[in-house]
Amino acid sequence: MKFSSTGERVIYLDDFKSALGISDKYPTFKELNRRVIKASVDELNQRSDLIISYETIKKGRSVAALSFEFKKSAQLKMDL
Repeated sequence: MKFSSTGERVIYLDDFKSALGISDKYPTFKELNRRVIKASVDELNQRSDLIISYETIKKGRSVAALSFEFKKSAQLKMDL
């Protein structure tokens, strides 16, 4: 795991959207959060041996960055 030593990754929102190739989509954070971030984190938590959580980092009233926290799960989840 890339961030196993710290277990945390902070990424600016513009860099996050650019890395995913969605810079021009989801003009509001509300839509990005609902359609991309929450959906991805939920799927990764269900299908991997990682527990991923995230927090928003605000600058004023707007979200400027995301802080992701990664932990190893005690058990691997299996699809039934």
